Amino acid sequence: MLVALTLMMGLSMTSCLNSDSTGSVWDGAGIFRVEGGYLGSGYYFTDSYGNQYIPTSASLAQAEADGFDISEADYAYFYFKWVEDETEVEDKASDTTTTHSFEIELVSSVISIDENEILVAQTKEDMEVGAPETAPIMTMSPSINGSSTDNGPFLFDLDAIILPIYFNMGNTQEAFDMHKFVLACDMSEVTEGSTELNLYLRHDKGDDDEIGYYTSNWYVYDLRYAISEFQAKAGATPTKLVIKAHEDEYQSGDIPNNYTEYEVEYKMPALN
Repeated sequence: MLVALTLMMGLSMTSCLNSDSTGSVWDGAGIFRVEGGYLGSGYYFTDSYGNQYIPTSASLAQAEADGFDISEADYAYFYFKWVEDETEVEDKASDTTTTHSFEIELVSSVISIDENEILVAQTKEDMEVGAPETAPIMTMSPSINGSSTDNGPFLFDLDAIILPIYFNMGNTQEAFDMHKFVLACDMSEVTEGSTELNLYLRHDKGDDDEIGYYTSNWYVYDLRYAISEFQAKAGATPTKLVIKAHEDEYQSGDIPNNYTEYEVEYKMPALN
């Protein structure tokens, strides 16, 4: 259902290790990487720092009954409650020198998020051919009542970046499936000593010419190959990622000439 793909506005997009549990139906919410499922092991989730979040069998079974297939998911967004005593959780969370395991209860539907490869092109022309762009997006940083919600791109860790993309479309699942979002870079822009890696979001709307409905979704992109190629040319890892997108709030005209730019420092996210 399309409603399941819409971003839940106003909620934290990273997990909160320090729970202030006061009878709420949930203690935390965030995007997590799906791990496990090999050599007979069970599935679990990890955060940016490798802490493990192990769902109870009953809550995972309910999530799967609601349509979540953990065996097919790369990342997932969900709400959860701690199963352990709050004091135990806080004791573990206060120790940031090692990773920890937490048992959790999933308390809502789980949204599956796929991971995508970044198109690493050697020239601008190769990038444009490999990732056609036929429409702008609306934004990656929406505003509510004139104030930005600060939901721009952010790193999950040094291997993955997450983009919250808002765009117009026709109001059907078929229309949604036509929209492709490729994150690409042009290695001809990188020279010895470069410190910034430009990443271009390229939106192909396919045959969907409707703009009467807007939706939003998280898109995760694997940074590893792009960072490796940057290192080979620049001689070091980038200090900053610059995500460039053609944005038009109404998507009613041609692709704008200018990019909207989002800067993300290439360093591990701060531990909440």
